[in-house]
Amino acid sequence: MQRRTYLAAGGATIAVAALTATLLTGTNALSSSEDRTIDASGPIEVHGIDRLPSETAEEWVAYADHVVSVTATSATEVPATPEEIARGEGVIGRNVNLSVNNVLWSRTGVAQPAPTSWQYSAAGWQFKNGDLVNRREMAIHGQPRVEPGHTYIMAIAWQAAQCGEDGTTPAGWIGLGGGSEVAFEGGIIGNGENEGTVTPAQPVTGAAAKALPIVPPIQERPLKDFMKGKSSTALVTVLNSVTPGPVARKFTQQNTNCP
Repeated sequence: MQRRTYLAAGGATIAVAALTATLLTGTNALSSSEDRTIDASGPIEVHGIDRLPSETAEEWVAYADHVVSVTATSATEVPATPEEIARGEGVIGRNVNLSVNNVLWSRTGVAQPAPTSWQYSAAGWQFKNGDLVNRREMAIHGQPRVEPGHTYIMAIAWQAAQCGEDGTTPAGWIGLGGGSEVAFEGGIIGNGENEGTVTPAQPVTGAAAKALPIVPPIQERPLKDFMKGKSSTALVTVLNSVTPGPVARKFTQQNTNCP
C-alpha cells in the first residue's frame, strides 16, 4: 500500500501518493473509487472528501453562510514537515490571500458577517526523492487551484476552532467542498482557472438563457456545472428559489470546546 499524505485544501481533504492519486470514498466523495496513474506532463490530480455537502443549490443554501466573489491577490508557501523532509517525500502547501469583491448571497440570520478578506488553504506541490526544487504541482479534481490574479465564486461557512490530536485549528472561513468553488472571470461562471489551467466558458445569453429552468433539474447537477456560462445574478436567482429541505445544518468536526 502506498503512503498517502492528507491535507486540507479549501473545502476538501485530499490524499496524495507518490505515483498515484487515489480517490477517497465517503458521503461526499467527488466521484467513483478508482486509482489512476498520474500524467507526468501536467499537475498531479488528486481527489478528496468534501467537508460539507456542496453539489446542489439546496446544499449551498443549507450549509453556506455566504456566497462571495473573490480575487486571489497573493500566495505563500507552507513548508513540508520535518518528517516529510526526512523521508524524502511529501507536500508543500500554499496559503492564498483572497479579497472579497462582492457578497452575492447570505443565509438569513447568519451570525458572522461576510469577510472582506481571508487566507485560503490551497493545493501546492508534491515532492519526492528528497528533491524540494523539482516538485510537481497539485490540483484537486474538478476544482480551481486558486491562483493569484484570478477571480472565483465561493460558497463559504464559518467554522469554530477545532481541537484534535494535532492541536488546535483556529476558527475561520472554509469552503464547503469541491462543488462550492468555481472560476468567475469576466463575470461568467466557469470561465477562468480550473485545475491549474485557464479554460474559457461561453456566456449563456438571450433566448438560450430564458429557455433554461431557474432551478437545476436533478440530471443537470452539480450546481456549478448547471451555472456554467451564466452570470452571478442568475446564480443568486437560483439560490433564492430553493430551500434547504430537511438537511441538518451541522459541521462534521471535532470538539470545539478548545482549552
